[in-house]
Amino acid sequence: MRITCHWIDNAWNIQKRLLAYRCFNDPHTAQNISHLMFIILEEYGSTSKIFSISFDNESANTCIIDELINCVNHFWKLSQSVRSDRRSELR
Repeated sequence: MRITCHWIDNAWNIQKRLLAYRCFNDPHTAQNISHLMFIILEEYGSTSKIFSISFDNESANTCIIDELINCVNHFWKLSQSVRSDRRSELR
């Protein structure tokens, strides 16, 4: 699996970088692909910075997006819970 990042820098130049290239020997199910994508995005602190995702013409892509959204939403809810717990500890 290869994940690349594209962005526009402060000088309005388009930048792109290869973020990760991983061997993927598991069955290519939506759940397995989205799980690996989420792990990679989490490693780079990018789970809250995604604007769009592009895939090849694979039939599982719609399911992958749904699974990835579920992973990101779950992660976001957990992080909000931890923040809430920390705030209550400070009081």
